[in-house]
Amino acid sequence: SAFGITKCGIKLESKLRALIDKCGFESAEMLGNVYCFKSDKFSQFDKYRVEEGAQLRSADTDYTPYDVISLIRCILLNRVSMYGDELVPAVLKELKVPRSGDKIISFVQGCIDEGVKRGLFIRSISDKISLN
Repeated sequence: SAFGITKCGIKLESKLRALIDKCGFESAEMLGNVYCFKSDKFSQFDKYRVEEGAQLRSADTDYTPYDVISLIRCILLNRVSMYGDELVPAVLKELKVPRSGDKIISFVQGCIDEGVKRGLFIRSISDKISLN
């Protein structure tokens, strides 16, 4: 949309992907999306963006797993451990999501699962999540 392209097809998408690949950016696949980074500092789970004033982000596609996993780490630093069904509302409250639908809840749960998979979090048998 930045270039005024109203229709996106397979040819255009493959051309853009080829151009991105030629840039040689670091990339990572997470939760079905590919994220590209200019440097390693953006691929860490140590910072999340907060919004001041009016809420600009509200849909699950407005957040990256990097932001949400970093926020979960911050919450767990303060609370030590939380059950999964307590952690999701805490994350949504911190993100100031106006309406929590199934998509955003599923996205946050996916971020928790991704954090467990990457060894950042530990999930107990009783679904209690804590930092590794």
